[in-house]
Amino acid sequence: MKKKTFVMILALVLVLGLAVGGTIAYLTSSTDEVVNTFTIGKVEIDLYEHPLKVDADGKTDGKTIDTTKDPVKAVEGYQMMPGRELQKDPTVEVKTGSEDCWVFVKVTEANNALTSDATKKYINWTVDTANWEVVDADNNVYGSKVVKSAGDTVAVLTDDKVTVSQEVTSADTATPTLTFIAYAVQAEGFDTAAAAWAATFGAN
Repeated sequence: MKKKTFVMILALVLVLGLAVGGTIAYLTSSTDEVVNTFTIGKVEIDLYEHPLKVDADGKTDGKTIDTTKDPVKAVEGYQMMPGRELQKDPTVEVKTGSEDCWVFVKVTEANNALTSDATKKYINWTVDTANWEVVDADNNVYGSKVVKSAGDTVAVLTDDKVTVSQEVTSADTATPTLTFIAYAVQAEGFDTAAAAWAATFGAN
């Protein structure tokens, strides 16, 4: 009886030993890593004009833009004469690498009311409706009609010109100015330029 018990205990120890120390093979597999790197996108624009063409005496007629010259931020040399058309080409450019965006331009006038009749202007201008729509009439803010992408340029004024009032006289001494500033916001998240303006710059 003792011998039989010993044999049973020994068998049990062997079984436990095999269970603990034995190696069981499985079919396995693994993959290479997939690494996700997140960077911040950017929206970047520029606003410029081309200078007026200068003659040999350093004068301009105000009617000829020199597109061979690098763009500038301010254009001077305009002489107001009744009815004269003056070339002026403010242009918004979406810079290379920029995300798709809604673009806006704001036009500010100063000293532009005629001395003789404040309801009329020295300089008359219109924004090119082929490219822009009104988003804030009270502040002369216009938004692009369609989303703009990197490399796009958008002309601001109709036919790249302004017109001097026929009623300007030599008695008028004002020096009117037109100032342009451009804005842009990512296109994603906004269905229209008006909605994009109202949620961003127009909300300030």
